[in-house]
Amino acid sequence: MLGAVIVLGIGVAAFTVLLWRYGGLDAIRTASAITVAAGGAAALLLVARRQRSTELTLEHQREVALAAERDAAEQRITELYAHAVDQLGAEKAPVRLGGLHALERLAQNNPVQRQTIIDVICAYLRMPYTPRMIKRRVGRAPRCIEWVWLVWPRRGGLTGVRSFR
Repeated sequence: MLGAVIVLGIGVAAFTVLLWRYGGLDAIRTASAITVAAGGAAALLLVARRQRSTELTLEHQREVALAAERDAAEQRITELYAHAVDQLGAEKAPVRLGGLHALERLAQNNPVQRQTIIDVICAYLRMPYTPRMIKRRVGRAPRCIEWVWLVWPRRGGLTGVRSFR
């Protein structure tokens, strides 16, 4: 509304000055052109402001979407980690081995968490183990330790991290 009043004021002022200086039809034509130009300039200014506002809104929405995506990824990693660590405490050996495999896969896919996962695996392997009436050959290590020392390095192990050997 204020812009319309300003444009109209510019038109009336131009018409008055031009009518006084030139008179007649030329004054009307020139004042109309000045009024239209001022209106176009005001419209262009409003469009530029609206465009800038829209760009700022879209940029904010992108930032919010990226933050939500990062949070979702971190939450998924935390859930996988918690489930794999929970599997390490299972009674059955295949479930524990599945937990080790899950931790390995998680460490391979998440370099930021890799050392933490290695520390968890090392702590798990250092825990005291008391077998229940299992006949073992003398000098033979439990199967989970065999897997870590013999099979894991051949599968690629966790490359690029501090080794636990």
